Amino acid sequence: MIGFLYSTSISADQDNFVIAFRTIKENAKDAFDLIRLVLSSPRFAPEDIARVKQQMVGGLEQRLHLPQPIGKETLQGLVLGENHPYSKRISDRIRKIPEITVEQLQSYMKSSFTQNRMRIVVVGNIGEDDLLAQVNALIQQQPKGDRLPLFMVTPFRGPGKMHAITMDVPQSFVLFAHPGVSRHDPDFYAFFVANSILGGSTFESRLWKEVREKRGLAYGIGQPQRQKPFTRRLI
Repeated sequence: MIGFLYSTSISADQDNFVIAFRTIKENAKDAFDLIRLVLSSPRFAPEDIARVKQQMVGGLEQRLHLPQPIGKETLQGLVLGENHPYSKRISDRIRKIPEITVEQLQSYMKSSFTQNRMRIVVVGNIGEDDLLAQVNALIQQQPKGDRLPLFMVTPFRGPGKMHAITMDVPQSFVLFAHPGVSRHDPDFYAFFVANSILGGSTFESRLWKEVREKRGLAYGIGQPQRQKPFTRRLI
């Protein structure tokens, strides 16, 4: 069945699980069937789980020696508090990954991969009737699920404080954080544009030109275009 997919990718972060695939029109039904199989009947074979756990732990152990992830987790802990969901320490993840069971994975999929949490976007050469048939079949196989919990809003902690970590690496990594503007604020999009001009696109931003190009004070500097608010739907 894998031949029905021209390309496919699956990724996940703290908030989202994303499946993206491409296929030709003639294989659309079979491709959707394959995605339905991924969501409804994951194998969770013991040898696969053991291999992925080993890969994840190995990757996290490497991050313990890199200034960027260490700096980010320290900043999140300082700003959000150690008990916030975004403040999970790398060392804690390394310790907990081997403890994950098949039953926990199955329970998570059942409670999280639900109809009311799915968002589907389709672009390409497919008619409306054919698309609705495939999408409805995909959605209806998933449990309906409960309403999403409300956002947990966390105040910005410790303004004006600085924390330094010494590591045996050739370069320093510096992070700054400041309260931003809520997405519900009427000035949010003006803020978003201004933020992009200041440090969004690295090669075009004012920070990049002044700090990197003109003065050569840093190897790189910038501000991610998409910043997660320090809130989260608890799932």
